[in-house]
Amino acid sequence: MLTTRVKERARRLRSDCLLLLLSLIAIVGCDGTVYHRFASVEGAKWVAGDTLSFLYEGDDFLRWDSLCSMQLSVQLRCNSSFKYKGLWVRAESYALPGDSLLSVDTLFCRVYDENGRHIGSTAGLLFQNESNVAVVDASPGDTMEVRVTHIMPDVVLRGVSDVGIKLSTRLK
Repeated sequence: MLTTRVKERARRLRSDCLLLLLSLIAIVGCDGTVYHRFASVEGAKWVAGDTLSFLYEGDDFLRWDSLCSMQLSVQLRCNSSFKYKGLWVRAESYALPGDSLLSVDTLFCRVYDENGRHIGSTAGLLFQNESNVAVVDASPGDTMEVRVTHIMPDVVLRGVSDVGIKLSTRLK
């Protein structure tokens, strides 16, 4: 009788430990970058109406995790010929297949501070900056396409060499 009780406690302890381990994996797996890509802008001149597209094909490991939400930020690499304090972009997220709209966001990527100094990281003559974050109504396992266009007053934006997106997961 004593060994039956000990075996039952051991079985319960193993079950509780497994549940705790799976919960920790879900929490840790829900906090990080799942997609990060850049697209080059031809001749460092981004023309209004030119759409840069990014395809995220989902992550089957994260598909089951309803604790996560997806966050989108836009990144910009530009040189000193970029004349604005920052860049306004429109980011549209679509679920695939089917091309159904998930979200439309207006994001701002700041390049210069109030004193006219470049902000963000630098690599040689290029400066890299990141926008504010938008929440995308998708799970980390979904396949989606993100389309980015600039919504600045100039038809041609000089000095923009690359535009990228970063998709991250966070706990809801």
